Amino acid sequence: MFIGEKRLTSSLSMIATGGGGVTVLGAVDSIPLTGLVPEEPPPDAGQGVSTGPRYYDYGPGANLMANFVLRRGNNPFVAFGYELHHLHVLDGVRANHVLQRARLDVTWPVKGAWGVGGSTEFFTRKTYYADDAGEADYHFPQYRVFMTWTIS
Repeated sequence: MFIGEKRLTSSLSMIATGGGGVTVLGAVDSIPLTGLVPEEPPPDAGQGVSTGPRYYDYGPGANLMANFVLRRGNNPFVAFGYELHHLHVLDGVRANHVLQRARLDVTWPVKGAWGVGGSTEFFTRKTYYADDAGEADYHFPQYRVFMTWTIS
């Protein structure tokens, strides 16, 4: 893990963090290769008995992350975060999943303790199926506008 702070001016500073790790066992939803949603599974057969299709795959992997924050005094006004996850499926549809998340938040003071902000976030997933079965891309954007209230 890396953490660093750099004072840019007397009132402006930047904080950066970064890190990585190993995922011993992670899970990801299993979207069928055909894009069709399977039928509902039959009723539960009891504890320890698996029936019907399973909607997730799991296996080991790795991850990386980075965050940058610009602060005026002690108040952050720009924050950027990035995450990268990889899962190699051992149980389920054989594939490598690369999942990414990027988020940018911007806040601005309006009057006193009140402010406004906006956030944009992008989730992407790229799946590389084994045995030359193909690839799949999924993108999920989100946008938000919000108000802030700073408690001193």
